[in-house]
Amino acid sequence: MVSTSLKRISPQSAASGFFLLFLAVSAAFALFYQFLLISYPHQLDYGEGPLVNHAIRLAGGEMIYQPDLDTPPYTVTNYPPLYILIIAAGRLLFPSAPPFLFGRLISFISTWAAAMAIGAIIHKDTNQWKASLAGALIFGCIPFVFYWSALLRIDMLALALSLWGLYLVVSKPDSVTHLIFAAILLLAAIYTRQSYGLAAPLAAFVHLLTKDWRKAFFFAFGLGSAGLLIFLIANLVSDGGFYLHIIIANQNQFSLERGVELVKYFAQKGMLPLLATIPMLVMQKANHNLRPLLITYLLGSLASALTAGKIGSSYNYLMEISAATALGFGLFFNFLSKIQFKSKWFLAVYPIMIVLALISMTNTQATMLKNFLASREIGLKNEAESIRLAQDAGGIVLADRNNNPILAIGQPIYFQFFERVQMANDGNWQIQPFVAEIKDKKFSLIILTKDIFTKERWTPEMFDALNLSYTLQHVVGKSEFYYPKPGD
Repeated sequence: MVSTSLKRISPQSAASGFFLLFLAVSAAFALFYQFLLISYPHQLDYGEGPLVNHAIRLAGGEMIYQPDLDTPPYTVTNYPPLYILIIAAGRLLFPSAPPFLFGRLISFISTWAAAMAIGAIIHKDTNQWKASLAGALIFGCIPFVFYWSALLRIDMLALALSLWGLYLVVSKPDSVTHLIFAAILLLAAIYTRQSYGLAAPLAAFVHLLTKDWRKAFFFAFGLGSAGLLIFLIANLVSDGGFYLHIIIANQNQFSLERGVELVKYFAQKGMLPLLATIPMLVMQKANHNLRPLLITYLLGSLASALTAGKIGSSYNYLMEISAATALGFGLFFNFLSKIQFKSKWFLAVYPIMIVLALISMTNTQATMLKNFLASREIGLKNEAESIRLAQDAGGIVLADRNNNPILAIGQPIYFQFFERVQMANDGNWQIQPFVAEIKDKKFSLIILTKDIFTKERWTPEMFDALNLSYTLQHVVGKSEFYYPKPGD
């Protein structure tokens, strides 16, 4: 009986089953890594601190898009409010929870919700659960998603909303109700992160265009009109502050070379899903109905990724292209499962996929996990010491990168170094009054983190003022603690 059952298992089924098992193990690594990030009580990424600060202010009834950038606190809210509103609601419901816990849980849930949306889109086209599972799993295993998936950042929520909006368009393009809900989800994604107004809405429009051009233009008009109306209302309520923070304060120095380098890095680390996607774009034998959508979504996500040339950008600009290539991979997986093995060479495809995954993905995952585990204990120790020093300082504390000590002692962020320095460099804000405050020893402690990006957070004038009025007294890890010099 056993041997008869084994004979019925095709080489395709055996190979695809083995590869799905491999992806499941890799996804288990991702889940373990995400658990470690979620449970870590301190700031892990620079962007987490300001977002928590904005949420605290919003929960307290403050306007986070203040129209006057020349008065303290010198903060900048670079993003639309949806994710910040959710974190603020979490803080009101669970005020005693660790400051980063709720936002990281939202990112974690959103990551796997995005993976499920990818699987649902693939299943709608292929009706094959293995292909759907392959696309969903490989998304969670792409190194950039792996790294970003549980950080308190806006990107995973925006991605999940946009992908489920795209699914509604794919699932029932003839249903007006589905299209209305799709537009709502896409709008929610845009008002989580403004850059999500390109790839998914454009892909939805193109997909509808292949079905019914009237519905396509109706959808695009409705989405655009609603988006503009929300923007005008938000700008009116904030007395012009929404436009000032979202657009003007976001005009950082741009280098196309930086964007190209990040895309090349994606091609190296996300090699497997990228290579699997290419045949789905060009091969006529790869019969599927999502080719126009996939082409548009990939090109739109590539354009978004290239905007990572803006100074200060990171792996979050690669989330959409990761999703696009995961879609392509799922479709490719379905294509492979239907190929008849008339020649034995084709059996080499799955081993090659395993090798590429090991080289470009799993090895990177293992390295990230190893590095985090190796640094966790010393990180906890350093943070405890930094918080103690901030508490002992008594007055206003500044931190150029790690805002965790400030938030831990219950202080608001007074000055966002990177954002304000970039605004000053671009001529959108005058930094001299803040430099004068440093010279006048307004702050009881300034925490400077030494890394390769330090000069992006400080101007020469700020360094001069620091050296003139402050003295270095403590070093904790990469952080230097400066105190006012004695005397007038």
